[in-house]
Order: sequence, then structure tokens, then C-alpha cells
Amino acid sequence: MSSAWGNQVERWRAGINAWVTSETDTTATIRVEAVWQSVAWGYNVSNGVSAFCDCDGSDTPYVGTGGVYASNGETRTISMYTRDFVVPKTGSDRDVRCGAGVRLAGGYHDGTSRAYCTVRISHRTWYQPHRPANFAARRSSDTSQSLTWSGDYTGLDGGYPWSGVYVDRGRDGATPSNLATLGWAATNYSDNSTEAGHRYDYRLYSYGPGGTSQATDTLTLYTTPIACGTLTAYKPTATTVGLRATDAPAYVDSWEFQASTDGGATWADSAFDEGWVCADPPKGTVRFRVRAIKSSGGSSPVTLYGAWAESNDVATLCAPLAPNVSAPDVVATGTAVTVTWQDNHPDGTAQSAAQVEVTAANGTVTTADVKGAAASWTRAASQQASAGTIRFRVRTKGDHADWGEWSSYAVVRVAVAPRAAITSPAASQVLDALPLAVAWEVADATGVSQQSLSIADASGAVVWSATPGKGVRSLSVGTEAGFTNKSSYTLTYSMRAGSGLTLTKTVAFSTDWAQPDAPTVTPTVGDGYTLEILIESAQTEPAAVSFDVVRVNPDGSKTTLVSGLKGGQTAYDSLPPLNVAYSYEVHAYAASGAVLNYVMPYLLDSDGHEVLSFGSAAQEHLALRYDAQGSESGKASGETFHFALGTGQDPLPAFYADGDIDVTGSHSYVIADADEYRAARRKLRAHADGWFRDAWGNVAVVAYSYQISYDAKQYMQWQLQLDVTETMWEEPNRG
Repeated sequence: MSSAWGNQVERWRAGINAWVTSETDTTATIRVEAVWQSVAWGYNVSNGVSAFCDCDGSDTPYVGTGGVYASNGETRTISMYTRDFVVPKTGSDRDVRCGAGVRLAGGYHDGTSRAYCTVRISHRTWYQPHRPANFAARRSSDTSQSLTWSGDYTGLDGGYPWSGVYVDRGRDGATPSNLATLGWAATNYSDNSTEAGHRYDYRLYSYGPGGTSQATDTLTLYTTPIACGTLTAYKPTATTVGLRATDAPAYVDSWEFQASTDGGATWADSAFDEGWVCADPPKGTVRFRVRAIKSSGGSSPVTLYGAWAESNDVATLCAPLAPNVSAPDVVATGTAVTVTWQDNHPDGTAQSAAQVEVTAANGTVTTADVKGAAASWTRAASQQASAGTIRFRVRTKGDHADWGEWSSYAVVRVAVAPRAAITSPAASQVLDALPLAVAWEVADATGVSQQSLSIADASGAVVWSATPGKGVRSLSVGTEAGFTNKSSYTLTYSMRAGSGLTLTKTVAFSTDWAQPDAPTVTPTVGDGYTLEILIESAQTEPAAVSFDVVRVNPDGSKTTLVSGLKGGQTAYDSLPPLNVAYSYEVHAYAASGAVLNYVMPYLLDSDGHEVLSFGSAAQEHLALRYDAQGSESGKASGETFHFALGTGQDPLPAFYADGDIDVTGSHSYVIADADEYRAARRKLRAHADGWFRDAWGNVAVVAYSYQISYDAKQYMQWQLQLDVTETMWEEPNRG
């Protein structure tokens, strides 16, 4: 509080009290009080008393107040008038002048007394300054970078005064630190301490009595990239060139490559991939150079080109290597010989010429010139007039001035061609009876090293083949060829002579014979769903003298049940598939060898039964039907392995099958007859394996285990559980 007394009028005077009651960031509220004081005197004035208060230059009028009273001889102080004033704060602390006064005009000791004092108020509040505006960075040169900005501040009377600007800089990714401290009015700065080959990051702060501003955005400038330290050219393959650099510049947007074939006198652009490999370099002795390209960045970016780095010289042309040559191992006299080759040019250039060197059987050496890219040459047939050995070798030429290496020799033997003829059957012979007599003749000075025969039907399918010994010249072909009547066939004879020459002869023939008529075939279902097949010959000529009976299984495979059966005899099938379509073939043979193939389709309905057969000939059977239930499971065997493929890869193991499989099954039935129960128990106990035929046409050899159970609540019912494991297939004895 600030207080003062004014001038004394008679025996009284006015006084002032002033103090700050409250403040904001920009103002202060000052309360001014006017007081009256008697000076050891008595007063009783009720009218004509007024007072005023003012502050900081305000002009306020007197206002009427209450009277003044004091006892005789009393010094008394009375508060006459109080008023609050809101005054502005400025950019510095200051003293505010305040005044107060009292006027008496009631007729006793009239007059005016005024008093003045000052009250100290602080400066206004300052805030964190605004950061510099419109910050821009621009390259001037490799050694100087220009920074500009705009001020965004107030005076000290405002809330955001600046005292100055901080300039921070970071080099090559380092955190920026103070580079310069500038005055508040600065709007630009030149950094004259930069160097080529670097990155510079700039940011600004303002600072003032309110603290330090937030940083501006960081702006980045680049200086010209430096040249690579060393540049080495090498050849990753015969036709490509790669470059390796040391001490490469750190900041690069792209690379420019050039090549020179004249020692650096002239240069031309060259294409390199991301791995710095040129797939199609110029031909010759080549030198390469490379430089980095980088944008300067900043508000006015320019493209900066680094200095060139030159490589060593590398040769992209070279003489060819030896070509790969091929020629026949052997030719017949009077036959032309063609030699072919594949050039081997490491520099990738095309063949421009070739030479073929020929060493004749008499040792004479000649050379033939081949122009252009041709990759073969033929020696005329007349030059192979007699037997002997000829050697060939080849060399090629590309863009390089020198011939390439000679190839190794390709050796060709010239031999007299073998002669052969098929003497039986004759051309277009009609075969009216079996067997077919086959005979042939062969003449060759070097002998027969290999020979073969085959017979094909009209479709080209081979129905018979043989590889007789070297000295064999005849043989016979019977029913094993499966000849059909009124059909066309081709016999082919092939041989290889000791010289290596080969020869093939063919002859066509056909069949047309009198064949037996179809027999009468009568199937009868036997115990355990077996089948007895009665074969009765037709009573016509030519008569059938024997029969073969073959089952054609549902999958198309064939099983021979019996061969050489006579008319009136019975074929026995102990394992016919159940409840699926299949067939039987009956081959009827006449005395002449003529054959008739009779096909009987069949389906054996088992009425829901499944059959387990026992014995070496599958001659004992257990047929089961009631309440049948079954299941099958299989598992292929092999190894699983976990591989350490790394994070993010499939965590499951890999499986490698070994080709084996385990197949098991479970089957259950109800037996409702005591005799059938006893028979089933006896048969199951007597064997450990057998043939199992299910109701769906499947047949398998199985090892088994069983369980028979019963319950008094279900009188005369036995539960049979049959667990099977499939084993390797074997046919039952059919003798």
C-alpha cells in the first residue's frame, strides 16, 4: 500500500491510500482511497463535504460524501471515498501516480486538500514466442547455403516479443545443434562452412523474454556428391561387364554410366542394372566411368552432378573357344557325312566363319572353309567309297581377329552296309493256321551284334516281340501273340551289325482261318460264393480241342483260371468279386491253332454277404451277412522333418513318403444260427490269414484277429468282430 497526506487547511487535511487489488497478464486494478483527518480539533460539519480519487491521469470529479465529525482536541481519520481503477501494463515495470482530495464548503474551515502517491506495477506477461515464419533453405554453392525467414513477433508491450533467432545445423544425419545466434530483426543467414559430399539439416528457433519458440520444420540441403574412390571393371560372365566402387558417395539419387573404346578420348552412355552389371557392353578394350547425381533439395532445388570416377580397361572381345562337334559314329559306304557344331564364343559375338579339317582314311588332311553363321558341313557321299575311319575337327571365328581353338576330333567309321531279308512269312501272306513260321537271312562281314523281332496290329500296337540270340535265324509264334481272325499285321526285323550300322526290314501279312464256334458257358454259384464254369464245345467244325478261361477283373486286369480245359470240363473260380460287373473270356482253340475269344459278362450278387476264404487254394469259406458293419483306414509311411526356415516361414514339417502303406479294417456281423457259430469259430481258429471279399467288389489278402461275444438277453445271437490287416497279394493255387 502507498499512502500520503495533502496540504493542511486550518485544522484538517486530506490523505490518500492506494494499492493493487488484482492483476491480469495485461492490466492491474488499483484501489484509491481518499481520507479526511482532523488535527487535534473538533468538527461537526454535515453539509458541503465532497471528495475525489484519480489514477494514471484519469480526470474524475468531486462527489458528495457524508459529513465529518471529531471531538474537541481529537485527531480523527475518516475514509471519505474509495474507487478502483484498471490500468494497463506495459513492457516494463512502472510507477502509477494516484491522487485523492477532500473539499469542505459548509461554512466552517472551508477549503480543499489534495494528496498524491505512486503504486508500482509489474510489466505485462510475455508468452513463448512464435517460431520464425516462411523458413526456406536454398543452395548457393558447395561452400555456402542461404537461409531466409520472416519475423512473427510483437514489441515488448505485446505478448510475443523476440530477443533473437537461433540457427541450428546437423551434418550427415546428426542431431542439429547451434550454429549461430542472431538478433531479433534478422531474416536471413548464410552458412559459409559447408563442404561437398554432405547432407545438412537446418532448423530455426526464436527466443525472447517469454522463452524459446518451437522449432521450425527441418529443411535439408545436399552438396555435390564426391567421386567414387576407385572403380574396378571386371567380367562376371564372358559377355557382361560389372563395376565395383570403393568410397562411394553417401547421398545419391541415381548414377550415370559411360563407356569409352578409345582410351577415354570419347564417351557414350552405357546401361547398367541395379547390381552395376552391363549386359551388352561395347566390343573391344573398354573403359567405364560413373558419377553420382543428386538433387540439392531446398526451396529451389538444382541437380548436382558428381565428379567422374574412371575404371581400368577391360577386354570384351576374345577369340572363340573350341566348339562342340557332333557326327555319326558310323556310316555306310557311299553315304554322305554331315558334321555339325555349336560355337563357343565367350564374348557373345556371332560366328562369322568356320573351318572344318578332314583327315581321310589314307591320312590326307584337307580343310574346308564355311562362311557366315552356318553350323554344319557335309562331305559328299562319293568320298566314302570304301570302308575306313575319317576324323573331323572344327574351329570358328567371331568378331575377334583370331581364329578360335580347334575342337577335339569327331571320328566316323565307314563300313559296308549289312544285308538282310525276311524269308517267312512272305509278303501279303495269309495265315490260315498257327503257329506262324518266322525266318530271315542276314549277311554282314562284321557279324550281328543284336537283333529283334516284333509284330504289330493294324493300329500299330505291338502284340508280340522277341530278342533272339545273335545266331538265331528262325522261330515260331503261336497263341501267345493273341492273333485275331481276319486281321492285318506287320512283322518288323531290326538288327545292329558289328560295325554299328543298323538295318530294319518289314513284311505285312494277315490272318484268315476257320475258327471254332462259340462254346456253351454255364456258371453255377457254389459254397462261399465261388463259381463253377462249365464249358461245352460247339458241335460244329472245326471243333475246339481246348479252352482257356480268364477272368477280366473290374479294374481291367486279367486272371487266368485254367488253360487246356477240354469240352465238358469245369473251370473253378474261388475268388470271384462280389456285387460288381466283370467278365470271363473263354478262348476256344482248334487243332489248327485257330482261336475264338468268347466273352461272358457277369455280376455275382452275394445278397449282402462278405466272404473270408482260407487254405492254399482258397477252398474253405466263411460267408457272413447279418447286421454287417465295416470300416477301413490307411496310412502311408515316410519321414517328417522340420527345417530351420526362419521367422515368418511355414512352421509345419515336410513329409517324404517311402512308397509303403498300411491298410487296416474292422468288420462286425451277427451270427444267428448255432451251427454257423460253431463253423465260424472252428474256421477262424484254424487259420491266421486268408482272402477277404467285401460286398463292394474288393478282394484282399489279410491277416486277421477276431472276437466272438454273446449276451443272454439276445438268445441265439453271436456278435463277431473281425479286424484285418491287408498283406501282399498272392493268388490261390489253381492246380
